[in-house]
Amino acid sequence: MTVIVDRVESYEKVWGFVERVFANLDLFENLKRRFSKNLLEIDDLPRKVIVKPNFLKWIDLDSGCVTHPELIKAVASFLAGSNQEIFILEGGFTKNAADRYFNEFGLYRYGNCINLNTGRFIEVQVDGEKLRSVKASEIAVKLLKESFFISLPKLKVHHLTKVTISIKNNMGFLKKPAVSMHLSINPKLVDLLNVFNPHLIIVDGVVGGENSESNTRPVRHGVMLAGDNAVEVDAVGAYLMGFEPEDIGFLKIACERGLGEIRIDKIDVVGDLEGLRKRYGISSLRRFLGRLSI
Repeated sequence: MTVIVDRVESYEKVWGFVERVFANLDLFENLKRRFSKNLLEIDDLPRKVIVKPNFLKWIDLDSGCVTHPELIKAVASFLAGSNQEIFILEGGFTKNAADRYFNEFGLYRYGNCINLNTGRFIEVQVDGEKLRSVKASEIAVKLLKESFFISLPKLKVHHLTKVTISIKNNMGFLKKPAVSMHLSINPKLVDLLNVFNPHLIIVDGVVGGENSESNTRPVRHGVMLAGDNAVEVDAVGAYLMGFEPEDIGFLKIACERGLGEIRIDKIDVVGDLEGLRKRYGISSLRRFLGRLSI
């Protein structure tokens, strides 16, 4: 599978990267198979599109903690030009964080903004190896059955999983607090792909986050990446952060289950991967808590 990687040093340049991704949809084999198209264009996508950022909590955009609204605006604008109906869905860790981002950054002008934390939750069968079922947003589950799902995660570390990119971003669909996920989190995250598996991922790494997932220290990384396989996008993202994908628990499990490749030399990376690689750190305290699954 193909993962596009590029240097994007400011949020003013995010629009150019998004344009490049949509102009090159035919590079993505998963998408072409889904739609039985040898050449895929934006007009071939389903009319309804779900856009899922990471709005963990209300915080300064330069913190490296949350998806920058400029990326959401760029994606929604390109899709709206092809007459797609946009749904911007998020349920951050704090109940009203999503609403504040929707309002403060005018995201209501770009799509139907829905705070998943304030809606109804239903029991959803996962039938995974560790995760049998979860309580998830009813409206998200319904929309996903008929929509094109674009994940817009942040590139940052996590004390339980080392990295949080697109696969971990799926936890935003769950009822909070989702502490039941913490024990055996790596296989559970992979199980969750049975229900929530994005068709396209565009990662915000212009400013990444190290130290911890909620108390981030910004990394001026100046990178963005995109692809149509969550496992392979996360593997490339982890590598860009200085980790070896084979050392990331959920990626190793996903690869063993045949959900994607994690060996960097086996992924078709379009871009200067080595030149854009940095090293992200995780605080000693958070590493200790991670070993305790706290």
